[in-house]
Amino acid sequence: MFKNLLIAFFLLFSSQIVFANKVDDLKTDEDVQKFFVSIDTNLISPKYARDVKVFSTARILNDENCYPSAKNWGVKNWVKADFNNDGRTDLLVTIYWESYTNYIAIDKGDNTFQLINISYSPSPQCELINTIKKDNMQLVLFHRINFYFQKHRQNAIIHSETDTLIYKFGGFVELNRKPVHYKIDSITFNTGACYGTCPTFEISIDKFGNAGYIAGQWSKKPGTYKAIISKDDLNKLDSIINYIAIKKLKNSYAVNWTDSPTCSIKVNFADGSVKYISDYGELGTFGLQEIYNRFFNFTANQNWVASK
Repeated sequence: MFKNLLIAFFLLFSSQIVFANKVDDLKTDEDVQKFFVSIDTNLISPKYARDVKVFSTARILNDENCYPSAKNWGVKNWVKADFNNDGRTDLLVTIYWESYTNYIAIDKGDNTFQLINISYSPSPQCELINTIKKDNMQLVLFHRINFYFQKHRQNAIIHSETDTLIYKFGGFVELNRKPVHYKIDSITFNTGACYGTCPTFEISIDKFGNAGYIAGQWSKKPGTYKAIISKDDLNKLDSIINYIAIKKLKNSYAVNWTDSPTCSIKVNFADGSVKYISDYGELGTFGLQEIYNRFFNFTANQNWVASK
């Protein structure tokens, strides 16, 4: 009996070590590069995988778009940390793939990883991340520099920003130490067209979960549908809206490039107030992006029935 218990314990312990050590065993930049390529499903072609590089911290900090500001940020090319506080080691890494892009790989505990892109602009302007632990929270500092050029580089206007992010709701959102407690009557999300194949649709949900879905151009199945959003999904959506204190956000956001879609969100509150946000580029804040992701997922993961 004791022998069987010992064997069972050994097997359980060994399996946990296997899962944990995928990140724990990474020692060099080359190790991290190979690991990243192995978990990014976008890198199906070996050609693309060869283009991915993990450059040294020194090379990143001396990039012309980041120097000299980045030297004050304390960033490293990759860092191990536990971002979701589950006892498993995750990985923060800055990848060079035509330009620098930041990722965090969250260990899901089943030998797979959730890969999260922590970036804002597709342009080669400077965006870097590092991590700090504060009040027992593993936080991410997202730094970015925007250059607004005049005639010559020496006349460029440099604007630097830093966001403090925390892993919540399955992604990273801006840290809020004082979430609010809104009572929500209904939420409507709408997305428009872009220069390409961006799906256009509108989803409206009331406080009971009754939902309407108008699927437009580039949607998989255009038409008008209805469904009942599960209580769990509805509570998670409400939780994000409360955590990011949506009433305190700006009414309008816009990226500084063209050909992107505009989305909007309208929240009707029980007190009669309304919050409307228009977002050209769908990148207003990290918290808003988490809300948008929920609605995009709703188009595929709900039991939609055609409306008569």
